[in-house]
Amino acid sequence: MMVQQLASSWSRTDVAGAMNWAQQLPEGQPKQFALQAITSSWAQKDPAGAINYAMGLPAGTLQNNLLSNIVMQWVNSDLAAARTWAEGLTEGATRNRMISSVVSSWSSKDPQAAAAYVNQLPDGDARSQSANSLIWTWARQDPKAAAAWLTQLPPGSNQDSLMDSLGMAWAMADSSGAAQWVGTLSLGTAHDHAAEGVARQMAQSDPAGAARLVDSIQDQKLWLNIAQQVAWQWKQADLDAAQKWVAQAPFPEPFKTRFANQKP
Repeated sequence: MMVQQLASSWSRTDVAGAMNWAQQLPEGQPKQFALQAITSSWAQKDPAGAINYAMGLPAGTLQNNLLSNIVMQWVNSDLAAARTWAEGLTEGATRNRMISSVVSSWSSKDPQAAAAYVNQLPDGDARSQSANSLIWTWARQDPKAAAAWLTQLPPGSNQDSLMDSLGMAWAMADSSGAAQWVGTLSLGTAHDHAAEGVARQMAQSDPAGAARLVDSIQDQKLWLNIAQQVAWQWKQADLDAAQKWVAQAPFPEPFKTRFANQKP
């Protein structure tokens, strides 16, 4: 943290000097933290320059993290420029991540406008990643509005994944509200994925409530996957209650045997 604080303070007055110092640091986490702090300051003054620096780095986690951070700050100062730059990248993983980063930052200020932008993106990874970024950000502000947008999407695997994401994000802040939302959904694929997301998050604090949600899932493969996760979480919190649920639920016998014999 000391390195990161020094880099952040130094770069506010001398980006070039701070960058020269950081580049001489040995490879490792401190150097990565320093570069993140410096490019963050740099992006506030000269996002295009910060972008050019990050684009020159070797492909990998550090470059991805720096680019995403710079773009998200760029959106705050010049949305149109950041979006134009991201859209102009060569088709591929970097372009998809950058458009998603634009949407993530944009949706923290104007989720409705960001949602309209996602709606007009062509089908593909850029759209699916951006929609997921939108949902996670929007759910922290107004999960009901995010749910209303999501339920208008065409049924399919992308909507299913987003229902799961919304369920998890909503349950992080308000597990009761998220569970009530699941209860308003018609039984079917979208409901099952929403219940899965809420139950996965709720299992950490209320495994009994998570189990009730799990039991509303109709898709047997989905049910089995999340039910096993809830069972193991519940065993840590309340052994007797978890064992009773597993004993009466339609788990495969090998799982029931393993669950009964394994100590919490």
